[in-house]
Amino acid sequence: MKNTILFDKSGTFEKYSNQTDKILEILEKFGLSKNESKIYAFIGKYGAKTATEIKTNLGIPRSEIYRILNNLQTKGILQVSYDPTTIFSIIHPKKVLQLLIEEEKDRLKDLEVNKETFLKLWDKIPDFVSEDVKNRNSIFRTLNGYTQINNRLKEMIKTSEKEFLLLGSNKNFTRFYHDDIFDFIAKSKLEQKLLGTKLDELKGFFKGMNQKNIRTISEEEQNNQCFAISDRCEVVFFTTEIKKNKPIAIFTNSKSISKSLSLLFDFMWSRNEESKKESARNKQISDSEFKLKELKQELTITDEINQFLKQKIGKKK
Repeated sequence: MKNTILFDKSGTFEKYSNQTDKILEILEKFGLSKNESKIYAFIGKYGAKTATEIKTNLGIPRSEIYRILNNLQTKGILQVSYDPTTIFSIIHPKKVLQLLIEEEKDRLKDLEVNKETFLKLWDKIPDFVSEDVKNRNSIFRTLNGYTQINNRLKEMIKTSEKEFLLLGSNKNFTRFYHDDIFDFIAKSKLEQKLLGTKLDELKGFFKGMNQKNIRTISEEEQNNQCFAISDRCEVVFFTTEIKKNKPIAIFTNSKSISKSLSLLFDFMWSRNEESKKESARNKQISDSEFKLKELKQELTITDEINQFLKQKIGKKK
């Protein structure tokens, strides 16, 4: 549902609904609530108003109006005059947005200071967890959106000791390129292997990387899969679920999943080289073997995830 605000009953503002929606969306990104954004935009475009006028036009309950107006004054976003009644007007958007940006910068500085303090205090307390407890269960961590996913990939590249494997589509690789994932891979001293579709269209993405370590597979083989493997013991694999247009991936150190996806990657890697020399008959046999192995890997992964979900559901109960 759109946030469009029709500021008066005549609907004179309706033709600007697209711009209004975007303005409210941006104000909310700057930290204002939905009703704070509406009030600021209303006063900004219709001039100074009393609390009653704001309530009448926007339909916000009286109990909320005064609280919101006080909040906006405290933030330095509204100013008030008394001539003769209490009238509210806005501070110019250029000043307001800069003020909100400066406040966010100050907040980030405080977080950095608190981060250092927290880590120092944390390190002073010894760990009381036995090795048996540490190694008892595999880790499963949900990663929401490209920021979390790509940060985890960078961390895996940094901490890998020997090898980094990556499989994905052109769409995946384009995202990785714009977030410098390939620069991280190129600068590392790891053994690197990349499998992707139509990679001849993305040649500029792989500067500084050994081209022998990059192979193209068909879209049928890739089958919408995307995963990365670090030292064959840590994995990030994309799920098919999409949440608000953001991808969801799982990070795990599960031995069975790491082994399954490593075998699948190796099979695709070797099959890519062999397929160039195969006859039509051998290719058909190889396709059947690939499908069988792929099915086995998917069953193994599915069983592992089901076990994990059962454990979580059991704990909640």
